[in-house]
Amino acid sequence: MDLNEKEVIIEKTMETKKGQKTFMIKFRKMLDVSEKYSGTVILFNDITERKEMDQILKKQQEKLEYYAFTDPMTGVSNRRTGLMILEQELLFKHRIDAPLSICFLDIDGLKTVNDTYGHEEGDVLINHIIEEIKSTVREIDTISRIGGDEFLIIFPGCFESDAEKVIQRINCKLEDYDKVNEKPYQHAFSYGILELSVDNKLSINAVINAADKKMYLNKMQKR
Repeated sequence: MDLNEKEVIIEKTMETKKGQKTFMIKFRKMLDVSEKYSGTVILFNDITERKEMDQILKKQQEKLEYYAFTDPMTGVSNRRTGLMILEQELLFKHRIDAPLSICFLDIDGLKTVNDTYGHEEGDVLINHIIEEIKSTVREIDTISRIGGDEFLIIFPGCFESDAEKVIQRINCKLEDYDKVNEKPYQHAFSYGILELSVDNKLSINAVINAADKKMYLNKMQKR
């Protein structure tokens, strides 16, 4: 202990007969009547329960923050987060004039799967498609769940033709999966890709609606 300090506090975890414990240890300097150092008092305070409670509260806070930004079923961004990211990407695009494309997609046949095989099977359908998307897009791309069967992919630095190639790779993976799996339904989605120009003046909702309209045309063509 530094004799110039009146009190030093440390935290230490150690093994005891009752298991691992965490203590707050205080080293307190004692002075005699002439203010000369006469020894040190060491005080132990068991703070194990407080530390455990702090860890529980920390995990609960992390969980709350996770659900505030994430769709709990698929693990992708929720609607609020996705729209925030899109807004940021649009602002960034205006500053550096970089390409930016988005893809609005709607999972085909989800209602039929839900009605015929149950919502759990519908969740399986959604999750398999999203996992294929996750494994194909880049780390800088954002996948966001906009609604029950509607998702948005944000492709920074991509022209429409670049995004189209990514979507086609995903479609090929899903088609290959359907050739060998025994599910009584197909894993497919309709989509609309929108490339945003530097002079784009559309609001976030207008951008989403424009991509949604292109997705709807794609769905109609399939029928």
